[in-house]
Amino acid sequence: EDVVAVCGEDTYACVSPLRIHAHPRGVPLGERRMLLLSVVRTQRGRHTRPWSRLVSSAVVSPQEWCCQPALPPDTHVLVLGWLGAQARHVDKYAQWYRRCGASTVTQRIAPMWTNMLPSYARAVAKKTLREVLRTGNTLEGPLLVHAFSGNGFHLMSHILTLMETEEEFRGLRSRVLGLCVDSAPPFPKVETWTRGFVGAIASWMGGSARFGNVDLDPYKHPVLSPVVGVIMKMLFVGLRYEDYLVGMQEQVLSAGHQGRTPLLMVFSTRDELVPAEDMEDFVRRWQQRNGEAATHVVRFSDTHHVMHAMERPHEYTSAVLQFWATLVHQTQTMTQKESLSQ
Repeated sequence: EDVVAVCGEDTYACVSPLRIHAHPRGVPLGERRMLLLSVVRTQRGRHTRPWSRLVSSAVVSPQEWCCQPALPPDTHVLVLGWLGAQARHVDKYAQWYRRCGASTVTQRIAPMWTNMLPSYARAVAKKTLREVLRTGNTLEGPLLVHAFSGNGFHLMSHILTLMETEEEFRGLRSRVLGLCVDSAPPFPKVETWTRGFVGAIASWMGGSARFGNVDLDPYKHPVLSPVVGVIMKMLFVGLRYEDYLVGMQEQVLSAGHQGRTPLLMVFSTRDELVPAEDMEDFVRRWQQRNGEAATHVVRFSDTHHVMHAMERPHEYTSAVLQFWATLVHQTQTMTQKESLSQ
């Protein structure tokens, strides 16, 4: 059964399990694009920097993101942010989910060290799940997981593993209706992980201006890139970090339970950090493991890394809500059938 989302004058319909088609009307393409450069004052004058992305006034603000179809009132959403994100960035999504009807939203931005130390990543995942249990222990409704970029995906893999292996969290696994992955996962490569960490470090330190970066690539820096590159080579070569990351991707693939936990992948073919080929490859592997019916894909061609909601708000928010609404409807239908059969 198709689910239709209506947002203002625009209508979006999910017409197949593999593609979510968006109505072409909306903000004109030229006005939708982000202003990639901001002006940063320095002692020598003004220089353009790519680190601060200013949203055009024509782009719909998060306060006006589409909220139809609404989520069931007992929904608990787990939002896992990207590396370098600040609380205010991830909070946009948490607030949106609350406006859409979710009663509880748990959000987490894993520190940088979680990507380097598996034991620390596992500790952060446990802390996150205990917070879910504490804030939603009276809820029996659906649990939705929304992960952003490699950092969110990495934390999600540990969370799903703990749900399968730790008695404390096994009660949560049956409540997970589906997974939404935004701009991930990257294939474990030194170059990609170096660029991601460089971008996150520069963001935390207030942008590239402190280091005199004039490169238009926000994930490349003349000082940070060589240093971070050496550290990444030590991790990947000396500590066999690639094997560890491949193993965590396998954990997510297995969490699909042969199609019983569907996946929505949202990414852009022009992503400047994670190659689109990496994400397409994960989609193929998910389909092989869990089936096409459990694989939902939204591909953009003109948006940036983890910026789809800001640059294409109507298409993004309606697609995500359609995905969740379809899963909730299917679950309710199955529950009713089981009740009648008893």
